[in-house]
Amino acid sequence: MLEEHLKVRLSFDWILPTKPARRKIVMVGARPASDIAKGSFGHQWAYEAIKALDIRLVILDQLGHWLQNQAYSYTRDDFIAIDVTDDAGLPGRIDEALEER
Repeated sequence: MLEEHLKVRLSFDWILPTKPARRKIVMVGARPASDIAKGSFGHQWAYEAIKALDIRLVILDQLGHWLQNQAYSYTRDDFIAIDVTDDAGLPGRIDEALEER
């Protein structure tokens, strides 16, 4: 009976027959740096997982954000500096920034 349950629960393809289409995530207002001095940062694992899954990551944040720094460029495909103030104009600024790229 155990073997039958395992067969039913694990009987799917573990490897995709074709490479999936590459996706893009746009992150508006990225995380603050937690401990750059130690060489780590907040949610580093999430950025690395995005890269491992071959997902394009575009970050929209204030000019001078730590992820704009060349040392962290491996975490993203693009950085677009915009005003991310949470106001009525934010959706328009996001749209404009993405249309220009």
